[in-house]
Amino acid sequence: MFIIKEPKKTKEPPQIGKYMADIGTILKKKGRWLIPAFFSGSLALFNLFGVLFYLSDTLEEAPYSIDGVVKGLVLAIPLLAMVVTSYTTGALIKKNGTLIRWLINIGFVLLSVTLALCIFFYASLYLFIGLLTIGAIGTGLILPCLNTMITGSVQKEQRGMITSIYNSLRYIGVALGPPLFGYLMKISNEIVFIVVTALAVIALALVFFLIKPKGKLESA
Repeated sequence: MFIIKEPKKTKEPPQIGKYMADIGTILKKKGRWLIPAFFSGSLALFNLFGVLFYLSDTLEEAPYSIDGVVKGLVLAIPLLAMVVTSYTTGALIKKNGTLIRWLINIGFVLLSVTLALCIFFYASLYLFIGLLTIGAIGTGLILPCLNTMITGSVQKEQRGMITSIYNSLRYIGVALGPPLFGYLMKISNEIVFIVVTALAVIALALVFFLIKPKGKLESA
């Protein structure tokens, strides 16, 4: 209320009809790669928060019986890896935007491989946390690149709606992770990681074959 002041308007905002028509034009023109990019970001966060839910549940059960602050510190390990990687990746792509698609592909490869290995090694806690940390590094490569690619795909005037759609789908992925993982865990631990590995591979395929924006990205 007292510190953050709204900047003065330099021009009147467009009418809602024209604004929505412009968004429709963007989706029609760029939807072939933009929509797969939305879902790739959603799948990345679905896997991340679902696996963290799985790890949290595992830590609370015997023989580990880890809870409270200690459990929080363990869960923070993969998240810290993701945050550090995201920060580094953001700085890197700011200097060299041509790396964006490569880094997204590398990130999904890391995520797919580590989730596939979890099928066989989920019972070994230290190895499991190590695999999740490597997978979180993959997520840290993916998210800043997708953010930059999606926000840079449109002009500033239309960026609000596009980023709103993207963020809505991302947090739908966040919200769906824990309940779906909980359901799959009732079937078997192996099924959990078979399903999420398949989803990571699908996301990798979307990125590799469909997410190929044309033209120069807009500046932030």
